Amino acid sequence: MAVGCAGCDLLSPDPPAVKAVWTAPLPGPNAIMGAHGFDSTALYVRVYGDTTRFVKLDAKTGRLLWVAPQTLIEFGPAKLHVHEGLLLVAATGGVVAYRTNDGSVAWRRPLPGHLHTVPGIDTKTLYVPDEGAGAVTALVLASGLIRWRWEDTASSGSRLTLFAAGVIDSVVYAVGRISGLNAGGDRGVVLALDAATGRERHRFTTPELRSDYRSVRSDGRGGLLLGNRARSGVDDLDPSTWSFRWRVSRPRNEVFPVSDLAVRDGILYVGWQDVVAIDVATGRELWSRGSRGTTASTVVCGQQVVTQHLNLSFFDRATGRLEAFNDWQDGQFPYSDLVEDGERVYAISENFAYAFPCRR
Repeated sequence: MAVGCAGCDLLSPDPPAVKAVWTAPLPGPNAIMGAHGFDSTALYVRVYGDTTRFVKLDAKTGRLLWVAPQTLIEFGPAKLHVHEGLLLVAATGGVVAYRTNDGSVAWRRPLPGHLHTVPGIDTKTLYVPDEGAGAVTALVLASGLIRWRWEDTASSGSRLTLFAAGVIDSVVYAVGRISGLNAGGDRGVVLALDAATGRERHRFTTPELRSDYRSVRSDGRGGLLLGNRARSGVDDLDPSTWSFRWRVSRPRNEVFPVSDLAVRDGILYVGWQDVVAIDVATGRELWSRGSRGTTASTVVCGQQVVTQHLNLSFFDRATGRLEAFNDWQDGQFPYSDLVEDGERVYAISENFAYAFPCRR
């Protein structure tokens, strides 16, 4: 049985408010959308306004290091990826790699379709799902050249929509949903593609309707953790047998987006309307805490689980006890996923970037 009280008010009793280590203004005016990435020294933020730009901020101080204009991309990415000196951006229009040292463009790869998805990445290749076309393109990280492109040829009468990809043991797992008459409705789908060639190894669809996978990552035990938006839950799928090890979800009348899947020391931390700690080995809920509104992002930083919703909440990893929060009383609500470096949590709002301390 989970410890805690799903649905309880996070702010009662009042925990102490957490203060930002630094607050940095972003070049404005900015719209209410944003995305950011992180490496060991810097925060990279995409800001929207009259023109769209990328900025690099020093992680220790928030100092602005450079501003680069956007090129090629039309619509906002789900996330930015930082890998070996490159800031990688995939969205409608294609993929662009910016050099992290100065913001200059390393390469551009125009691609058709809607690419504002979550790509997979390994040491040499970026795997980009196409939400609109139900395709996956593998790009060489060093040059942007196309290594291979997989396109769906087996879903006649149905529509394949892909939202995210992950690379595990030389297999690219692309996840989403398949819908239409031949599918009988919306079903969750997992594609297993050979990372070297793009050959389809297997296609799994959920036995029940009303499933919709938006995220995928390894469970550390040879399985796949899948964020199931339509069920407001998480599935653990064994790709050796293509059967579920366990499934955790909320009642059908309570549908909320599933946040990032944060795993640390065999425990999965995830949020929808409440924030839950789940034993990855068994699927047992260890604790659950309610929140005001939908939990949009979840990260593990030091000894705390940090979630973003109408405020930032800092929970003790072991017990779920609420230790601190920030209620954004200045009206600058966060609009992007959180990132962390083990010492600090970084968030962005309409006009500012923030760094908050976490307990180590």
